[in-house]
Amino acid sequence: YLSDGRGVYFDVPSSFSEQQLYVGKQFYAQVNSSVIIDKDDNIYYFVQKNKRRTLYKNKTALYTFQGFYWIVADVDSSGAVYFIANSELGSTLYRYKDGKVTRASAADN
Repeated sequence: YLSDGRGVYFDVPSSFSEQQLYVGKQFYAQVNSSVIIDKDDNIYYFVQKNKRRTLYKNKTALYTFQGFYWIVADVDSSGAVYFIANSELGSTLYRYKDGKVTRASAADN
């Protein structure tokens, strides 16, 4: 929920092939990942277009890469966005901050 009480949710009946994200009663975006809301009501998610995946903050694209599997996991108090994505040996945790992506965990799971 946003601080004003509006729900942020996927409309299940219309989300068979891709998630349809709503804020309150209004359609917000078609997304391809989980959604995280930070303390300031910013909404973070990924959108897939062909072989490229883009991280969004609200409706603004932040970072695009080639790949398919990235899932938003958290946003910290500094505004860094954490997400899980493929690595050489499985999956790991990454961080997006100030236009750069860095690995946040040495582990591959």
